[in-house]
Amino acid sequence: MAIDDQFEAVDKQYPKDEPNTQHVVSGVTSTALMLATLAGVPHLAVPSALVAVWDRLTGQNVWRNRIEETLALLVERFRALNPEFDQLDKEQKQLRVDVDDLKSSIQLAVVSDGATFNDRKRERFVNAIAGATICPTKVGDLVSFIQDIDQLNESDITALKVLNAVMNKEGDWNDVNRTAVGLHPNTFLQRRQELAVQMALALGKTNRQTHGNTFSREEGLGLCLRLQGFGLAEVITSESRSVPITDYCARLTPRGLMLLRLLGENVPNWDKYFDENGPV
Repeated sequence: MAIDDQFEAVDKQYPKDEPNTQHVVSGVTSTALMLATLAGVPHLAVPSALVAVWDRLTGQNVWRNRIEETLALLVERFRALNPEFDQLDKEQKQLRVDVDDLKSSIQLAVVSDGATFNDRKRERFVNAIAGATICPTKVGDLVSFIQDIDQLNESDITALKVLNAVMNKEGDWNDVNRTAVGLHPNTFLQRRQELAVQMALALGKTNRQTHGNTFSREEGLGLCLRLQGFGLAEVITSESRSVPITDYCARLTPRGLMLLRLLGENVPNWDKYFDENGPV
């Protein structure tokens, strides 16, 4: 059957003028997508995907239900934070994020989630908003972090976590590594190979053969450069690279560390980068 016929078949299966279509199309479409993928004929999922988008954009109940779910998740998360609020002293109980910024962030998160229906991003929206209310450091412009979460993909988040694990280790801020103003660049440069390997492992790229090497460094470097564009990382250059086999170097910026903290990740050396008022 030609693909045009498949689109027509799906259109007939879910006619727009029949009553109660919106109540059934979402579940049926999800099933159709799953069955098409499992059957090894992914092209059959294309018309079903179009129906799913039509359902989300035109079905008021679908939008409303999604918004209610997201707000319910936020309420549940805030309630779960009550024990942490109780453990804070009076000074720390002052909200570390501007109330208007918080309201704008919640609205933006709800709208963005309604546009994508991405459960993993929604979880990050919820974590970031809740995390901002208990962060030991003042969180400025929370809205911009919500915007970042909306634009970052799964590989970006993976790269952030790898940079945190490799370039922000416990004990980094000892007397050997420190200068008068911060960490010596060699602290990061000496870990170039470790960064390239761990990034490739996290991205599942070490099974490739590239000019006698087991993997290409280019995708990891590209992600670091992309994160640099968001202000979340800094690519450190020391010499010209021979592509694609030369290791690269990058580190998280305070903004990148803050985003990871808001997402609930453990961030070593936090007090070296932040005090209660923000970045030091």
